[in-house]
Amino acid sequence: MKRLTLYKDLFGFILNNYSGIPKGTDDYDDVQDYLDSDNVTYALSKLLTTGTLYSEIKPLLLTIQENIDNSNIDIDDEVHNRGMIKMFKKHSDKRYSRCLNYFDNSLRIVETSTLYKNRNETYSLECLLFIESIVVDKNRQKKLLKELLRKEQENTYIIEVDKSGLGLTKTEANNFENLYAFALASSMNNKDSIKIPQELVFSWGTNPILASFDYNKNIVYKEFYDIFDVFNDWLHATDILTAFIKMYQIAEYMIYRSQMVEIVNRANIKQSFLRETKNLSAKYVKSERDTIIANFSKLFNLFSLDPREVTASWSFVDQYFGEANGGGHYLDTTKPQNNIDKGVARFIYDTRCAIVHNKESEFHIQYNNYEDYKDIVPLMRSINDIMAKKILEIINSLTPSIHYQSQKLDLY
Repeated sequence: MKRLTLYKDLFGFILNNYSGIPKGTDDYDDVQDYLDSDNVTYALSKLLTTGTLYSEIKPLLLTIQENIDNSNIDIDDEVHNRGMIKMFKKHSDKRYSRCLNYFDNSLRIVETSTLYKNRNETYSLECLLFIESIVVDKNRQKKLLKELLRKEQENTYIIEVDKSGLGLTKTEANNFENLYAFALASSMNNKDSIKIPQELVFSWGTNPILASFDYNKNIVYKEFYDIFDVFNDWLHATDILTAFIKMYQIAEYMIYRSQMVEIVNRANIKQSFLRETKNLSAKYVKSERDTIIANFSKLFNLFSLDPREVTASWSFVDQYFGEANGGGHYLDTTKPQNNIDKGVARFIYDTRCAIVHNKESEFHIQYNNYEDYKDIVPLMRSINDIMAKKILEIINSLTPSIHYQSQKLDLY
């Protein structure tokens, strides 16, 4: 089928079902006249300028207009399928669902939810070419446009398989789940990252972290370069998971350093220094978690949290991170302040482990399973912001607990 014929059919269907233009009006007649005279670009322009066009359909028309204007597609070219197309194939388990768009000569896949766009967004050229192959068939065309409006087929995908191109039998070509998994692996090989859920996107904003940050000549700022470097990494974070990890790295370093400061400041002979640093390292090896949580509130305390965010986190935290000793929620704003501070320390450590670790026995926090842990994300954001303030307040305070009294230690 020529692209001209395809677009005439597609625009005509949209005119009658999704344009919001009543039949018998001048606008309707104008679009129909353009289509009848094969002037699809004018028909497209008219559809896009009407104020009643369904917003869910607009991204597709904008994409077509953009690629015609840029000469990326030729109206007189042929459009045809490359292979068998299956609509809205459901994942056997929703955990397999990804925001995947994969296009090569013999295999094309789009996760259905990635086709849901805001009114002024557009699709990639590769996606448009796949959509053209889909809507060549009028039944598929009807199903696809309907889905763009209703959004009923989440956790499904549309797949086109050229069995000859892949060297597969008909039966092998029907192994859609395995082809989907291959496409995911192949896209990674091509360095095509999957889009991060919008709910995880992170920005520091434009305001300073602290409203006031003034120079104090009595503070030895140069001893904090190790913190400055990781803080700079933290400022580059564009998602809350990365930001949270960078925050934890700084907090862990400062906690360990505060203990080192105690040792260094009281060490008067090299034997005591070596012995105590060895003992400190042993504590972290034996139980990093207990050591960090026990010392966290010595540096970071007096947390003021939104009770609604804390309460919303309980279901997830209780299930995956555990309860307080003796039962109950380990982070609860109705408890005494020291319990809240210890609860924050435990939450930070447990969340960090869930992001970093990939053990079978632990819950994994990743981009693709946002829905499973979404209840703790607001709390993660709040704690991240509070910690940024507390870290800078420590740096800009006189004789903080991470301050070494001297730059060097005499060992003889």
